[in-house]
Amino acid sequence: ADVVRLPEPRFERVELSQTLKKVTKLMEFRLINTQIEFEFEPASEPFFINADLQQIEQVLINIIKNAIESIEQNGLISIKLLTKPKSIQI
Repeated sequence: ADVVRLPEPRFERVELSQTLKKVTKLMEFRLINTQIEFEFEPASEPFFINADLQQIEQVLINIIKNAIESIEQNGLISIKLLTKPKSIQI
């Protein structure tokens, strides 16, 4: 249990649209030769959350990675940020 223990979160104001853009750019290399399309629709206004930036980035990377692995070939990963109510559709 000590090996996988996460550090205490360091909460800060995070703009989720910018964070998702960065993560999706990072994950694009995983789509090479898969014929999986990636679609991201940012929020219509700034989308701030209170979160640990490194932890939220890791969560988003894991979600996208899992989606790629489950689709394998010929598919679409779509992420949309909604502001009212604040939510992420994947």
